[in-house]
Amino acid sequence: MRSEWFRDITSLGGAPVYIAIAVIALHTDVHFFYRLVAGFLFSYLFVTPFRILFFRERPERQNYSNIMHKIDAGSFPSQHVTRGTILWFLVSSFFNTPIFWIISIIAIILIAYTRISLKRHHKADAIGGFIAGLIAFFLILYLNPYIASAAQSLGFP
Repeated sequence: MRSEWFRDITSLGGAPVYIAIAVIALHTDVHFFYRLVAGFLFSYLFVTPFRILFFRERPERQNYSNIMHKIDAGSFPSQHVTRGTILWFLVSSFFNTPIFWIISIIAIILIAYTRISLKRHHKADAIGGFIAGLIAFFLILYLNPYIASAAQSLGFP
């Protein structure tokens, strides 16, 4: 039962949840959608090079036979925590109310805790994922005007 609950919580940092929220954003606020897409891309642009250059085994070793499997088998930094930090901070900045910020911080802490408890990451991996997500979040806020104009130059509204 506990394991199922942990898997449910950890999914808050997973790609399906992120994509579902992005699809909803596409139908409600296209500029928020652009920020979410940028965040999704940044999460992979930050995590993938680290996993290639500074490979670290997961707490429960995962076998790999090619570079894509090796990236997935890497532990540092946590992709779920990186993606979750970006997602939930972007959601909080969109609604910009204290309750959303509190819920988002709790969600990120729970994502990190469950990744460690499920033996998918070490503590340092979760902390590294949070830092990567935080950097990406602030980078997206800084680049927001450029993200919107880039989308418009590609023919998007």
